[in-house]
Amino acid sequence: MIKWLPRAEIVVGIWLITSPWIIGFYKFTPALWSSIISGACVGLIGLWKMFGVDDADKLI
Repeated sequence: MIKWLPRAEIVVGIWLITSPWIIGFYKFTPALWSSIISGACVGLIGLWKMFGVDDADKLI
């Protein structure tokens, strides 16, 4: 796996969460929540890839 990819996903997740206030579309509630939920999902997937178990055999 490419080692920088989970870090990039975490950065994209943080960007998606903060972008409504940085860009200025926080007044549009559907876009705000869509961005926050999407950013949380992308960031959590990045964290899972970075710190999660790579192989299912290691769980046993």
